[in-house]
Amino acid sequence: MNKLNVLLLVLVVASAFALVTLHYENRVVFIALIQAQQDGHRLEEEHAVLILEQAKFGNHHVIQAAATKQKLHVPSLAETKMIEKE
Repeated sequence: MNKLNVLLLVLVVASAFALVTLHYENRVVFIALIQAQQDGHRLEEEHAVLILEQAKFGNHHVIQAAATKQKLHVPSLAETKMIEKE
């Protein structure tokens, strides 16, 4: 009977240790999941901002106004040079 009690005690301690280990690993994975979700939300917000900026700078009127302000023009053939690959 004494050997059986020792065996049961060892099994209970081992299962308790396994339970604590699994609980800790579960907590670590859950924290990583929360951080990944937060990063995902942050990236979605940044993507939305970039899409708005792209739409703003893609507007023809904005480009035309910026070109006029900087005195840019379409180059003529005399101003264009061809560079050939050697």
